Amino acid sequence: MSFWSRELWDMILLTVLDPSCIGFNMADVEVITKLPQQLKLLLSTLSHHLPASQKHDLQKCIIFMLGTTGRNIPAMLPLSLTKADREMLHLSYLIDGYKLLHQAGLLLPALPEGGAAVQLPSQLLMSVYNGCEKCVQDCMSAAALTPSAKQLGSRQLELALAMNIQEDSLLLCLFGPPGDPSTVSMTSAACDLFYATFQAEINNCLVVVATLIPRVMQKISSQETRALNILVELLNHISRENNFKKKHGTTTVNTVLRHWTLLSCLWSATAAADQKNMAIILLRKLLLIDSTVATSSKHPAFPSVFDMYLSVLVDSRTTLFFKSQVLDLLQFFCALPEEHITLLHASLNKLVASHFPLQSSEFQAGSPKYNDYIGALNKLLEVMELTGSVMLLQLIVSVVCRESRHAHEEAIQDSLSRFTRQLSSDKQKLAADAAFNIFTQEDNFQGHIRRSVLERVCLTILRQSRQYAIVEFFKCHLLEIISIIEAKTIKVPESKFEVQLVSKLCTFQLLDLMFSCLPRAEVYGKEARINQIFLASRSAGSKDLTPVVTRLCFDAYREDVRGDTILQELRRQCHCHAYNACVAAVSLTQTEARIYSSLLLQENPAKGQFIWENLVDRERKYQFEVELTTPLAKRSRFIAIRSEVHDSSLARAEQAPSSIHYLASQYLADSSLSTDLSRYDFSESQVRGKLSQSKEAVGGVTETDEVAESAVMKGQYVELELDDLNQSKEAVGGVTETDEVAESAVMKGQYVELELDDLNQHECMASLIGLINHVSKSICPPVLQEAAAPVMPAWVSLLHKKFGNPSTELNIRLFIAKLLINCEEAFRPYASFWLAPLMHLIVNGNCGSSGLHYMTIDLIVVLLSWTNVAKPQVRMMA
Repeated sequence: MSFWSRELWDMILLTVLDPSCIGFNMADVEVITKLPQQLKLLLSTLSHHLPASQKHDLQKCIIFMLGTTGRNIPAMLPLSLTKADREMLHLSYLIDGYKLLHQAGLLLPALPEGGAAVQLPSQLLMSVYNGCEKCVQDCMSAAALTPSAKQLGSRQLELALAMNIQEDSLLLCLFGPPGDPSTVSMTSAACDLFYATFQAEINNCLVVVATLIPRVMQKISSQETRALNILVELLNHISRENNFKKKHGTTTVNTVLRHWTLLSCLWSATAAADQKNMAIILLRKLLLIDSTVATSSKHPAFPSVFDMYLSVLVDSRTTLFFKSQVLDLLQFFCALPEEHITLLHASLNKLVASHFPLQSSEFQAGSPKYNDYIGALNKLLEVMELTGSVMLLQLIVSVVCRESRHAHEEAIQDSLSRFTRQLSSDKQKLAADAAFNIFTQEDNFQGHIRRSVLERVCLTILRQSRQYAIVEFFKCHLLEIISIIEAKTIKVPESKFEVQLVSKLCTFQLLDLMFSCLPRAEVYGKEARINQIFLASRSAGSKDLTPVVTRLCFDAYREDVRGDTILQELRRQCHCHAYNACVAAVSLTQTEARIYSSLLLQENPAKGQFIWENLVDRERKYQFEVELTTPLAKRSRFIAIRSEVHDSSLARAEQAPSSIHYLASQYLADSSLSTDLSRYDFSESQVRGKLSQSKEAVGGVTETDEVAESAVMKGQYVELELDDLNQSKEAVGGVTETDEVAESAVMKGQYVELELDDLNQHECMASLIGLINHVSKSICPPVLQEAAAPVMPAWVSLLHKKFGNPSTELNIRLFIAKLLINCEEAFRPYASFWLAPLMHLIVNGNCGSSGLHYMTIDLIVVLLSWTNVAKPQVRMMA
């Protein structure tokens, strides 16, 4: 008996068409998964390698097997989707067998000659559709179909697709025939149920048959909702699986985009908002699959897609809420060539002009208009961060710099910082250039706009930039900066004087940043690159950059303004920033104590050279609350004095014990009798455990030390209470045991975090804190003498003399008193000299507001903390 026998063919075909009848357990997952794979391999091998005679015998067996009752699918069509589950499962396995035979090339020769083979795909398709139509007639939904029914329908569609389904038949089932659907017993509900139930199989067919998608898109004109739904679900289907997306994603996207103009009715002038929204949804899904059309202007479909996007951006009939969704796609278009970026920028400017307020305060916080505005602004900020687009930076500048402080300021500053950090050094320099170029256009922008651009954008970018970018920036712009400062003052007309003051004020801030952020080798000495740029513009034998800048700053903040009432506040601010720049330059380059005293602290009234009168607003009336109703908020300010001091301080800070502290002025937050609040803090379990054991376990804190300081230097951090006399830019220092007390401002890296109360708004306080800590620790440390108080060095003596002078104005004394509170550690060795004048200030009640307010309490706390160093004598009390 031959091996290639009828019995072998029967067994193989039964396994293919009805595996359960010969013993396969079709409830076993392994059988369901692996049996079709093995049968497919077997049938393919037989089809391609079987001798002709044996293959003929096999073919005869297939014809016989398919013609028997219960296995003749063409004769059984249409198949009902409401049969018993067992019967439908049997039919599903039978159709799977047909599909295996077809894949091996054995099915079509076994079908009757004529139209049976051609008609079978359409018959299978209509069988499924008719089943859906019957469900509609029986008021059944897709959810009402059993899993077996859905499986049977899926198998029929898969076989139809494998046998090359006819496009017209599928479109007929998806959209119905033209005219009245009732004439052919097809309803809209049946089409929807058909697609909803067998979405995956239909989408696979749409992807495989390339000409189907354009025909679906053509249906937009007659059946918009259904056609759009199919396109959206098709794109969702592609996005779900990475392998499928890699195989068919790009092809499908290109097919849709080649016929993109077929959807132009969705964004035309007469289109409704819902239609435009669907167009944006489609475009978003296309770009998420393949964004080439938006990132490459050479893509064939780019012109139509780009024009569509611009038209939606500037459409005056849509709301800002809708355009916020349009901005979700902006990141895809930010890497185009310059000519397209220019068009995009113009469209974004129109969007801003149409929907953004001139002032952020125009919309009430929390209102729908405000939320839409902030939402759109956040989208622009996010895209700017993601793409690093300088064009978007310019757009943001035009929005936020219309006012001195935006309602969303903190988020804007954070976004600018993140934007800068992720740029390359070259792009960081370009971003800073973009902001600086706006600042230099005196004729095109008002003074407050120019100042906002430089202070809130340019300086923010430079502070987050790498050293290379900062050096290149100043190499490019230093000469222009110096020329602005050296320009002769023109006081008439007043408007011209104001423009000049704003320019000088801002350029002083740039010099402050340059000396603060760059190492000494870059700005000081003949080999310094920035100094070389400066010297190249001067005649031979000219002074270096640092002496020239120091002299310019010195002359600016010491000018004699007695009797001059023109633009007093603006001039005071200019003095402050000139002083800050001088502090930074001297601290970076000088090591002699006399230079610090003579340049930064010593006045010469005989020559009309004043410091404190020029820095402090003498007319302002300071008000200090007796009891703070809420804890004070904080604001971060940029600081830096000498990186080597930062490094040494950081090393000490890393060795310091961790602790939790409260702000000195905030001991009044809940009660004027409040003392050690840290024991009631349950937010820091580790610290709370230490506090419960002993105060000494957290750094040697004593009862008097707990409220001793309102500014504490800790590593690279300094904490300041932010009141009117305290806010500025420079502070550094180190950690001592007494530092583990009430901290009110923290220096984080190159930023100082200040409390937002009345005293900490002054521009120079942080500079002075950094200066005093630097001088007291590195330049002129106290000389300890046994059984005797140390002699006051020049820098302490000058401050003491100014504070104790009866002719010194109250606001200047308050300013120096606050400085002393913030630098309590630096002044501690000289406490005996300060007891009397501080007690005099307190006892006379001449300390700002009346009553026992927080400024007075802070001074008393400082005096109490000095009791182990110096005690008041009877004559002092008298």
